[in-house]
Amino acid sequence: DQFKLNWSLNPGAHSNRFLHELYNQNMNLFLLPAEIGLPVPHSLFFQTSTIVWQTYLFLDVLADKNPGDMVTLNEIRSQNKRRIKRKELSIRRMPQLEKVNDMVPVND
Repeated sequence: DQFKLNWSLNPGAHSNRFLHELYNQNMNLFLLPAEIGLPVPHSLFFQTSTIVWQTYLFLDVLADKNPGDMVTLNEIRSQNKRRIKRKELSIRRMPQLEKVNDMVPVND
């Protein structure tokens, strides 16, 4: 929560695309589900902050679902690809891995 507070009070917060998207969807950084931002074993596959990529996952795939609704890996994969293409998510390039699979941290 201290991270969220510092981030929202940062002088550059007014120009942050992520925060703008949250606010445009009538969301608040402090009212996101508590599970968003928790570290997962392969989160280093994303160069993007854990809070950001997990929030995008929530907004794009989970926020409008009702209990019992289906969520498919294809739905998640297509949303991730869209965010990567728009440079809202960034995959970390690692010399020891030929290709980094952006679905591994999501599966975690």
